[in-house]
Amino acid sequence: IYERALKVFDRSYKLWYNYLRFRQRVIAHKPPTDVSWAYLCDAYERCLIHMHKMPRIWMDYCTIMTKRRVITDCRRVFDRALRALPVTQHLRIWPLYIKFVTSHDIPETAIRVYR
Repeated sequence: IYERALKVFDRSYKLWYNYLRFRQRVIAHKPPTDVSWAYLCDAYERCLIHMHKMPRIWMDYCTIMTKRRVITDCRRVFDRALRALPVTQHLRIWPLYIKFVTSHDIPETAIRVYR
């Protein structure tokens, strides 16, 4: 039902947000390596075509990517979020980004992010 509604109302924040939350609840019990998580990320990518200025969507997507533990893809999502959002919204992304960088033992990436 959500998919059909989103084809008609593709710029509805509430519809996208509820759809993504629903998909998260459905796969919450599955391991992050399950293919369902990749489908969820695809749904976020489709959402961000229209909702790229919404910080809540970016924050949720970054959190999901952190759970998946695919470091390079996660870093790219954080970088895209910072490029897409206005500077006034960056304060919402930076704490998540710093937590992600410090949770992994990758000094090169940490240095680049802190710069």
